[in-house]
Amino acid sequence: MLFSEVIGQEALKKQLVHLVEQKRLSHALLFAGPEGAGALPLAIAFAQYIVSLPATNENAAGDLFGSTTTAVKADTFYTPDQIENLPAYHRASKLMHPDLHFSFPSITEKPGQKNISANFIEQWREFINGYPYGNAFDWLQFIKAENKQGNISADECNEIIKKLNPETTLFLIVSKFLPSSIAVSIFSVQDFIFVSRTPLSISTFNFFGLLTHSLFMIE
Repeated sequence: MLFSEVIGQEALKKQLVHLVEQKRLSHALLFAGPEGAGALPLAIAFAQYIVSLPATNENAAGDLFGSTTTAVKADTFYTPDQIENLPAYHRASKLMHPDLHFSFPSITEKPGQKNISANFIEQWREFINGYPYGNAFDWLQFIKAENKQGNISADECNEIIKKLNPETTLFLIVSKFLPSSIAVSIFSVQDFIFVSRTPLSISTFNFFGLLTHSLFMIE
């Protein structure tokens, strides 16, 4: 999904690109906003943008966080409008890029099965490509959860820890809840982005993050 396919939120898009261009990314961003505001598609488009960027040096991921000293030449910077024809975007647009990982509410289909997102990754790709503005209820209906409550389980958290590289991993967390109603979790202080139904400018401040609704890991 390209930024141009996300409805509105022009100020937020510009600020997110600015964070990348200035190498000021935090290791975790929480996209929060009411249903229908576009927090999920904006986060997905941003994740696809990040993994589609060509490597500028041997430690490109670290460079996005401002942790390297190698300067990025001006002519090597790609805007979201310039990634559509890049090979990496072809994979990212299908949600199949090897550096793009997803965690989302899932259910246990049969006794003894681990409740992990990987069990539903094909359905997740189909759902996101078809209903990028869908909510958690829509997703659970899509996988025919019926009366089962979807959640990001302890098993899923263990899977995340296995993949975690603190130096090069970017977490994009999506929630319909605002920080005042989110419980404190294990994440260190990072940035909060409020996605409003109206085109407000980006609002960032420190918060303690929480795994909620959807989590994207970019390595």
